[in-house]
Amino acid sequence: MSGAPVVVDRTTYREPVPLIVFDDPAAGLDDILLRTSPLPSSRGILREAPHISLETRGPLTYRDAMAYDCFQRANFPARPWQLDAAEILKSGRDVLVQAMTGAGKSLPFVLPVLTNPSDFVIIASPLNILESGMAAAYAKLGLKCLIYNAENRSREQAVALRNRAFHVLLTAPENLTHQGALRPLLADPDWSSACALLGIDEAHLIIDWGLQNFRPEYAKLGQLRSYFDAPILAVSATLPPAAVSSLTKLLHLSDDYNFINLGNARDNIFWEIREIGGAVLGLKSLRFLVPATVTDPHLIPQTIVFVQSRPLAHRVASKIRSFFPEALRHEEIVMPLHAFMRPPRKERVIAQFEAGETRIMVCTSIAALGRDFSSVTRIVAFHLPELSVQAQSWCYGMRRH
Repeated sequence: MSGAPVVVDRTTYREPVPLIVFDDPAAGLDDILLRTSPLPSSRGILREAPHISLETRGPLTYRDAMAYDCFQRANFPARPWQLDAAEILKSGRDVLVQAMTGAGKSLPFVLPVLTNPSDFVIIASPLNILESGMAAAYAKLGLKCLIYNAENRSREQAVALRNRAFHVLLTAPENLTHQGALRPLLADPDWSSACALLGIDEAHLIIDWGLQNFRPEYAKLGQLRSYFDAPILAVSATLPPAAVSSLTKLLHLSDDYNFINLGNARDNIFWEIREIGGAVLGLKSLRFLVPATVTDPHLIPQTIVFVQSRPLAHRVASKIRSFFPEALRHEEIVMPLHAFMRPPRKERVIAQFEAGETRIMVCTSIAALGRDFSSVTRIVAFHLPELSVQAQSWCYGMRRH
């Protein structure tokens, strides 16, 4: 062991990245070069850069190529830490990222294939609904995404898998660790050699689920290192020191891996503890969510109420709905959400909540995992008093108000 990893503190990223515009696209390079290796001059020169010029910046680099391609595809500049992560991965080292919800953790997964489209990346995701959301976002960048899960398996998919006809492969950890269609491909050097990285979304679940026997295959993702040689990028909003130590061992991270820690503290979050009174469940204790004088449901702050089980989600939603005046007591105003809902129904609930039609959503933690509900201003953990890693991550989702 060579000692502690390189830790990049959040204070490193206070300055915005300057906009760099090229004369010619740098996409489609035959060989990708690191920051220390300048791009050939024929690939383009700086045409406009408010803070730097060709004379002071020097020849163009792999980082410049990624910054350019990201801006061209997404119409926004990549953040410095996102480019740092991609550069480190290109050098073959592993990267662990802690960043709050909405910080842009999903972009570093695909920065390498934006600049070198002949490569592909594999992303292990915990839920089908998250895979669909990521695929939709990546499609806007012009990337071909292949979702491989129980709901998306066909002969056409099998052909696309074998032919590597995709830039991003989104799948569950179980599909990577079990014997199945993917395992022989991972073990085939001709196929796996083009894999730029193995991405792990919601990496804290390796501990929360993998070590608790809820989904034990999560804890086996590190075994994939024996099948193909690709660096790992693991991201999460909640990585306390104990979790970082465990992930380092479970994923067999390289001795010189980088931990990019942007923190997850939010100074606009306020905690409040309320006593549950009345009957065993104390459903009446949730009366504070709906003022007795409410006449316009849109005046109710958008709220997520987390509960322990799906039956309780339905029961709590029904009770909160009863707090509204009868004229406002329609089903959509308060909706339950849990992982056992059929995908179309689940998507409809989420769409109504994001559109503001549903003001209060009652759900299990799994159902809302990884979702970025930016309009939420209030979160209630009902009968969930422990401030677990998962409970903290719910609150970090409140990011704008």
